[in-house]
Formats: sequence, C-alpha cells, structure tokens
Amino acid sequence: MTLSILRIILLIYFYCLYLPSSVDGQAYIVKGLDLLGGKDKVSLPFDIEQGFIIVDVRMQRTFPMRFIFDTGAEHTIIFNKAYTDMLRIPYDKREVPIVGADLQQEMKAKIVRNVYMEMQGARPVSRDMLVLKENYLRLFETAGIRVDGIMGGEFFRNLILEIDYKKRKIHLYNPDRYSPVTDKKFKKFDLDIINFKPYMKIQTISLGDTAELKVLVDTGAALSFLLHNNSHPSLTLPDFVLPGNLGTGLGGDIKGYIGLIDRIDIGPYEFNRVLASFQELDDSMLRENEYIRNGLIGNILLSRFHVIIDYNKGAIYLKARRNYNKDFEYDKSGITIFSYGPDLNQFFIRGIVPNSPADLAGLQVDDEILKVSGKNARKWDLHKVSKYLQRKPGKKAKLTIRRGEELHKFEFKLRDLLLPPGYVEPDNGKWWKFWTWF
Repeated sequence: MTLSILRIILLIYFYCLYLPSSVDGQAYIVKGLDLLGGKDKVSLPFDIEQGFIIVDVRMQRTFPMRFIFDTGAEHTIIFNKAYTDMLRIPYDKREVPIVGADLQQEMKAKIVRNVYMEMQGARPVSRDMLVLKENYLRLFETAGIRVDGIMGGEFFRNLILEIDYKKRKIHLYNPDRYSPVTDKKFKKFDLDIINFKPYMKIQTISLGDTAELKVLVDTGAALSFLLHNNSHPSLTLPDFVLPGNLGTGLGGDIKGYIGLIDRIDIGPYEFNRVLASFQELDDSMLRENEYIRNGLIGNILLSRFHVIIDYNKGAIYLKARRNYNKDFEYDKSGITIFSYGPDLNQFFIRGIVPNSPADLAGLQVDDEILKVSGKNARKWDLHKVSKYLQRKPGKKAKLTIRRGEELHKFEFKLRDLLLPPGYVEPDNGKWWKFWTWF
C-alpha cells in the first residue's frame, strides 16, 4: 500500500461512521433478495483498482457508472450530483447531514428515490440513495481511478456475500437456501451487525502491549488497518511514525500517522510488522458513540482471504490465500502523488515527507513527473508509479520533473521511513520452518 493512497482514501470511512441510520422507510422494505430474481445465487464481476473493489452499474438505463463495493458504509452514495440533475431525478425536500472528514464541519446530501440500477449477473433493482451536493471526493484524481459512488451494506441486506478476490466475483446467496460452510480451511468469526455494517474482534500487539479491539470490516477502505489510537488504553503509537494527512475530506485534512505495528492477530491468522494508519478521535465522538469501534480492517488485508459474510447470523468466514501474511508494501521515497488529466496519466507531487529521500534529493511540491526510470510517465498509471517507489530500500529511483519552465533530473536511493536507521531483520526461523516441510 503506498503512502499516497493511504493519505487520500479514508474519507469513505468517515461517511460510513456519520451517516444517519436510515435514509427512509424503504431501507426496511427492500430485502436484497430482489437482486437474486428468484435464484439461489447470482454472481457479480468486479475489478480491483488501487485497492478498491469496483462494480459496474448502469443507472436509469442510461449512465454507465462505477461504484465501490463498500461493506463499511450503510447507504449507497453518488458523488457527483450532475448525474441526477441531467436525468431530472427529483430530490426529497429533506436533506441528510454528513459530518466532514475533520469530524466537525457538517455538509448536506440529497435523497433520491427508486433509482433503477442494473449490474451484470443480477436482476435490476430500484434503490433510494444519497447524492452529495458537491463532488467532494474527486477520487479519480487522488487515487488514479474513476469512481462515481459507493454501494453500502443496505444494498445487499439479508443476503450472504462471498468475495472471491482471486476470480474477482461477488457471489450473492439466498440465506434460506444456502448450504453451511463445510470447508475446514474457512475459520468462523462472530460479527456484530450495526446499521448494516459488520464489526469483528481482533488482537493487536504494539510495544509489548496487547489489546483486543473491535473493528469495522470495510471493503471500501483501500488500506490494511486504521486504528484510533486514543480509543483503547493499550493502543500506542509505534516508535517510528510519519505524521501528516491520512486523507482529504469535506471539512479539510484528516490528521494522523502512518507506522508499523508489531503484530495483529485475527484468530489463528498472524500478521507481523503491519502497515497501519493511526488517528485520534475527538473526545466528544468517543463519549457520544454508543458502539465504539477501535478502527477498521481495510480491503488491502481482506484481499488476502476468501471472504464470506453472513449478515443474518452475524458471522464472517475467512480462508487464507497463498502467502496471506507476506510483508506489506509501502512507499519508500516520501512522495505523495496525485494523477490528473483525461487519462489520469499526468502526475504531480502534492506532498513530501521532511528528510525523506525525495526531500533530501531536492524534489518539491507541485513538481510534475515527466519520466520514471527514464520512461515517459504518460505510459504509466498511478499504481505502476507507486509500485516503483515501493521497491526495496537501497534501490535507486530516477525521476525527471518539470518545475515551471525548467526540466530537472533526480536520482536517489529508496529508504524505509518507518524503521530506525540500521535496522536488521531479526532471525525468525524462516529457514527452519522451510525445512520442516520435508
């Protein structure tokens, strides 16, 4: 996961937290079973882009749109009001308040009803949804993908969801005709379902302190973990963190830290040296929230499993994919990059970590990246550029940039910004574990 993506994706999470529990009465009428059209099971194809699950949708038989499949949200939300304006879909008089990413500024969303939606593999359905009055997210620029909205848990209520990341299929099952999971490789965990959003328990170990945490299972967050470090007495920041913006949202920047946590356990599944985002919640939010969560598990980690979510029985089944606990990748240059242009292949530096390799080399905010490793950047996408800057420490990075009317070439060595200088990987017995297979 790149530092640039971690800084921008979290806004969706804050929509999940502070939307009201119901848009209208329809949320309790639509059963989700209408998607099946009388079948026991249907399958929706999806793409994965920059850590998001993207589902293609056609709205009102007219507009092809792309939605993020988001278990961490309650409602379906359209980012750009221009779509509903052009289709002349009437809005309710009542507006819905949404708290901004700074957890203070309040914005408004409009309600539209009975919007006709078609998805490949499922029966067309009508849904009520929220429409942002302004397109605040601009996700297509910050994440390098084009997205029109999010599809929350209410859309799929009363169904059993199976997410096959390998085959890129979401399977929807009628719970009354679903055979129980018998594959012993699946591990079952309890869920609390609150406002159509699933919460589970995990265990973290940081600086010697162990904590059992309640976290949101959030496919709409393109990160591994987000932890609210003031929500539990045993949650402490790692020794080496990068301060800065975790995201850009309605009310401004989301301040926090990025660092490595010693270990996170999900039942028998153990993850070491996990890349995590840390953010403090306002004290008033902690007091007023009747079901406090300590953070979330994002799609970067969930994609390491085959996932089944049973909303009716409050259970999640996880089956580890190959190399599920491999090291987490992250930026080692210190650069935050945004993409622009019709094809999202113009790249600008929007942030630089002080004393990072990029900073010491002389790169500056607003520099436009023209070449990466001597190759025309227009032939790259944001994911490829980010992967180039995630390589092993010591690798050389070569960038050609435009600054005003001048061109400059920079070369610097990547460095792990989240570990102390001179860090040596401990001997954890990997070779011994290897030989025990024979």
